[in-house]
Amino acid sequence: MAKKQVMTPSHRAYMECFLTCVEERRSRPFCPADEERLLAEMQSEDEVTRANAVRQICSCRMPWDVFFRLRKAAKRLQHDPSPLVRANALHVEEDARMVAGFEAQMERIQEYEEEAASPSYKRQKKGKRRK
Repeated sequence: MAKKQVMTPSHRAYMECFLTCVEERRSRPFCPADEERLLAEMQSEDEVTRANAVRQICSCRMPWDVFFRLRKAAKRLQHDPSPLVRANALHVEEDARMVAGFEAQMERIQEYEEEAASPSYKRQKKGKRRK
């Protein structure tokens, strides 16, 4: 039988701090001109310019809707001739997976805590005893 995973208090504190920083960064305005600039820079001949542009496309820096609009262009750069550009493009996907995972975990924790705090949950729990 699989052992139930327990989240340590330090891991939860890390996730909460990380997500607070993400929300703060996402609250900064991100205008269509910024999107156009990033798209243009990702097509630059200079590999450092492309690498810097693709690295700015991050789900921890911009709202999800903006990220999804720019993600396709960033994904194409995973096959760029420059190893620096490819590494940054792959990092975009890794960051997105981590941010989405942390957000989902925190949502599950909050739902569980709300459910556990409800009086009906406590009554159900009290009535069930293991032998």
